[in-house]
Order: sequence, then C-alpha cells, then structure tokens
Amino acid sequence: MPSSSPCPPDRRTDRVEGARRLALQWLRRRALGEDLSDASVIAGHAELMPELGLELRKARLIEAAAEEALRSGPAPPGDLQQ
Repeated sequence: MPSSSPCPPDRRTDRVEGARRLALQWLRRRALGEDLSDASVIAGHAELMPELGLELRKARLIEAAAEEALRSGPAPPGDLQQ
C-alpha cells in the first residue's frame, strides 16, 4: 500500500528534524526576548511545511506552560505529591 506522505521516509525524517531544530531555536530566541513570529520563521523555511507549523505549535505550548509556571510561583512546601 503506498504511503500518503508526499516524500520518501528518509526525507520526511530530515524535514521533521529540521523543523524541530528551527522550532527549538525559535523558542530559545523568544525566551531571550526577541519578538519573532511564526509567520517570519515559516516564510524563511516554507520548504519545511507542514512539519514546521506543527513543531512551532508545540513550541508555543511549551512557551505558554513555562510562562504559566513562572506566574504561578513555587508550590508551598509539602504540597508536592511524592
């Protein structure tokens, strides 16, 4: 049965890895205060779509979770379940 993927498996793996590397760079740069939009990253690397879009979405979730954790502050002593 033919694969529904538009490119060979090895090339798709390369695309996913490239997209992950870019998303990690995006996340690090934003953490340092750079105002970097998804659209600008995608425009510069359109050949990695749709994988890049998915990885950027994951990175935004990580970014939002980190921001929420910082806003929440530390848990009170003894409040963590072991």
